[in-house]
Amino acid sequence: MRQAARGIVILIIAAITACANVPRGVEWRADQSCQMLFVDAKSYSVTLEGLPGFIEPLISYAAHQSLQKKGLALATNDEPADLQAHLKFELVSLNKTDTRNDLDEVWMPGLVSRFNALVWVEVMNRRQEVIWSGVVNRSHAIMGDETFHTDRAAIFLQLAFDSLFENLLTPCSEIH
Repeated sequence: MRQAARGIVILIIAAITACANVPRGVEWRADQSCQMLFVDAKSYSVTLEGLPGFIEPLISYAAHQSLQKKGLALATNDEPADLQAHLKFELVSLNKTDTRNDLDEVWMPGLVSRFNALVWVEVMNRRQEVIWSGVVNRSHAIMGDETFHTDRAAIFLQLAFDSLFENLLTPCSEIH
């Protein structure tokens, strides 16, 4: 009986540990899954606002790769971009204590820091009219001494931006 109970406890601990170590994906939502105003776009530019330094290169790279997969070329200084993608970072704290700094980093080790990291995306045409918008969202629950895993994040960010921009160049009139 004791060995059976010990076996059950070991299985429960293994299941909990496995669930805790499985990386979660990045959620995304598009306000419009198509272009609100038709644009015959061939080039793009990206501006970033408020992204923390450690994640900025990954988000920038994912956005550029996704836009290039859509057949768009990065605009040069000679010609303005047909589309301007503006990415703005927002951190929404889910904590109930005041033991964090502006980046929601834990000041006291051992506490769990809970927050949502949001990247709001607006795509504008040359006249600065918003033709498309969406958001990439990632919920976090991080212990005070954990580090950011950029290798896993890069994969999930790329998948999220690819999905987010899936119908970027499709006019709403063509979606049935």
